[in-house]
Amino acid sequence: DQARQFIQFNQLALDIIFLIVPLVNGIVVDENWRLVMFITSTIGLINMFSIIQFPIMKREKQKGKFDVWGFVLLFFGVGALDISFTMLAKFDYLAFGLLILLAIVLIVVFFMVEKKHENPILPLKVMKNPIVEY
Repeated sequence: DQARQFIQFNQLALDIIFLIVPLVNGIVVDENWRLVMFITSTIGLINMFSIIQFPIMKREKQKGKFDVWGFVLLFFGVGALDISFTMLAKFDYLAFGLLILLAIVLIVVFFMVEKKHENPILPLKVMKNPIVEY
């Protein structure tokens, strides 16, 4: 129950930050752009210190090995996808096509590896949860 409260509180704080910070920073940039970092850091520190009210929760030791192949496939798959859109912006259509193809292959292989791993990086059963899939 405390973990759920913590997650809800943190999500609320992040939602507020995502709404307020761009607006305030837009106003501040017109006056003095150096204050942007100060305001953003201050709001982040307030958020960080506001979680002190929550007790330290003990982590359970997880069984199973780290999913190295899942990590590598996800890292390079998402990286290839990201770089492919950069190539599209530079009008390099061949590189875009090859990187999109590479990204699709890596992400498909990633999902196949994650189905079989005992301790996956991205548990696919989480995606069946109606709260997560939204």
